Amino acid sequence: MVLLLLAFGAVVGLVNGLITTRLRVPSFITTLGMFLILVGAVYLWSDGAPKGGLSEEFRRFGRRAVEDVPVLGRLPYALLVLLVLAALAVLLMRSDFGRTLVAVGDNPRTAELSGVRVWRTRTIAFILSGLAAAVAAILLGGYSGVSFQAGAGLEFGAITAVVLGGVALGGGRGSVVGAMLGALTLELLFALMNFYGVSGALRSTVQGAIILLAVAVSATRSSSR
Repeated sequence: MVLLLLAFGAVVGLVNGLITTRLRVPSFITTLGMFLILVGAVYLWSDGAPKGGLSEEFRRFGRRAVEDVPVLGRLPYALLVLLVLAALAVLLMRSDFGRTLVAVGDNPRTAELSGVRVWRTRTIAFILSGLAAAVAAILLGGYSGVSFQAGAGLEFGAITAVVLGGVALGGGRGSVVGAMLGALTLELLFALMNFYGVSGALRSTVQGAIILLAVAVSATRSSSR
């Protein structure tokens, strides 16, 4: 089942990549449209109510630790995935593909004139994004079980986290490490809000303010350059 979910995530990423590169649809519109299509399909299939359940073997990915592996001991799956992603991030930042990916995001025309197959690079990026989303869904499903509210609002949290981590929404600037630090900072901010008794209803307000401020700062820097 896990392999099926990973394959599904990769296929969704592939479709998004082809729509963006072949049909010239902006990336944000593509992912937003696919999100709405999948949500609608889930509601249609489930009749608007949670349906079925997850086996105990599946739920261990979000609730338990790695077992029967002496080297890892009882390392939680979430922490193991975080370490793997950190290692991949370092490789991506130091590899030719990573530098090509940044170049395509910064100036696709220049990258194309330099011999880069822009459409292929973008499609691969979408596939990797789909795989990462599938891994996050597996961990989240294993932790919370079958629930329509399990991932509600996380798409906006992800946008806020990467913007807070210095990633440009238009591409060409940012790093995986920065995005991870942005996510940790955002969660720390929410924890402090909860500690000081600030209403949870203001979470969306804080996220929106962070996005607007970060984009405004980025635009100001670009203009000055």
